[in-house]
Amino acid sequence: MGAYSNPEVLVDTQSGQHWRNLQKDISSTFNKVTEDLAEIAKKNQQYGEEAKLNTKIARDLTSKMDIDNPNMNIQSGVKPLVDEYERLQNDIAFGKSKNITEDRYKIQQIEQAIKKTQVLIENNLVFAKDFREKAANMGMVEGYSQYNDPTAMNIGGVLSNNAKGKMELTYDPITYEPSFVYYSKTTNDDKTDFGYVEIGRVDSKKMEAYASGNGGLKTIPAATNLFENLRKNPTMFGSKGEILEDFVIKNEKIDKQVSKETITNNKMDKDVDVVYKKTYLSPNSELIKSNLNQTIDASIDGMISTGDAAVFYNQYVNPDNPIGLNDELTPEQKAATRNWIGDAFIKTLPENEDKNSPEKIEYVTKQTKAPPASGGGKDGTKNKSPRQILSENLNASYNKSGSIFEGADSSNRVKVGQDGKLYKVDQFEDKISTTPLDLKEARIYLGLPANGVLTTKK
Repeated sequence: MGAYSNPEVLVDTQSGQHWRNLQKDISSTFNKVTEDLAEIAKKNQQYGEEAKLNTKIARDLTSKMDIDNPNMNIQSGVKPLVDEYERLQNDIAFGKSKNITEDRYKIQQIEQAIKKTQVLIENNLVFAKDFREKAANMGMVEGYSQYNDPTAMNIGGVLSNNAKGKMELTYDPITYEPSFVYYSKTTNDDKTDFGYVEIGRVDSKKMEAYASGNGGLKTIPAATNLFENLRKNPTMFGSKGEILEDFVIKNEKIDKQVSKETITNNKMDKDVDVVYKKTYLSPNSELIKSNLNQTIDASIDGMISTGDAAVFYNQYVNPDNPIGLNDELTPEQKAATRNWIGDAFIKTLPENEDKNSPEKIEYVTKQTKAPPASGGGKDGTKNKSPRQILSENLNASYNKSGSIFEGADSSNRVKVGQDGKLYKVDQFEDKISTTPLDLKEARIYLGLPANGVLTTKK
């Protein structure tokens, strides 16, 4: 009985082919890495010129030549695996294997490890590109949240060549699972070189998560995507996103106001203004929000399930008091998020002219004289100043819905809302603040004394 009497050995006719395939996979992997690194270097140079210097990482990206390339050590990392593969094949071929079944299984594991290595490298390059783009927009929509785990950000900085460091390829001695080990280049307190310090390890599964955008680093979502989804509600919006009739309020607004004298060319009409009014369809804010609460809650639950709720809360709802990115929203924080989404969505809805309502024309006589009063002129009257007229009108109509008051210098305006409260408005009578004013605050805003007492200089 010779060295080749084991019948299982005679069946092993594929060792040479396995070896050639393995070498081909390794060669292909190296070529892919070289090509992709060249492309990364090219894009990284462009990125260094264009990236906004609003983060530490972006500020470091001044030139690719100023930063050490990550040392991937692919060759040295793969070599022990190839040596083990060769040993196992030789043991089986020359009858030295103590357990052929186990050694064949190890050979299969190594072959799978080589394939995983190629995927690991490719995902590493995908994540590197994605990291540079999102790091440049730190704290902005579609950029990384500034509250991400600093260790994960450091790893991303090293692998994307945005921070000084290196990475090495290593394999688990039992399972042959490939991983990258990341090191940060550090210095001593006196700025002398300390060397490299390990900051983390990423296996193929974790790297796949990083590359797919779900590796724990949070990106700030665009609120507009959420608004677009709310506008698809068929009970309130039409096929083109227009608000349906039941969810609008009709408001009359002054389109223009001119002196009648300019129209008739008659000086007798100088004290009469011609007021042109149009009807506008405004969103019924409270009704729309109340009907969208269920949809908004579903959107919030969706962000909670994807782990984006805290990012959204920090960016939009309460940026002054951020929470941890892995924290769950409290009931109060969830309610605040619901209110923010509802209010912000309402602001995206337009106010449109009602084409079905005719234009209205009104004639308004200007009030130029005060009613008779003792102590006046010979006829018992005196001319009223614009501030006096404004003060009287405000006192009489400060709680009448739709009343509009223009400040003494014509720059500030206040309007009584449907709720009977005073609000600051612009020249188009749109609210510029959702916080109502009390009568005293309105007086001050319009340039009147807070107590309503007007004095005349002697």
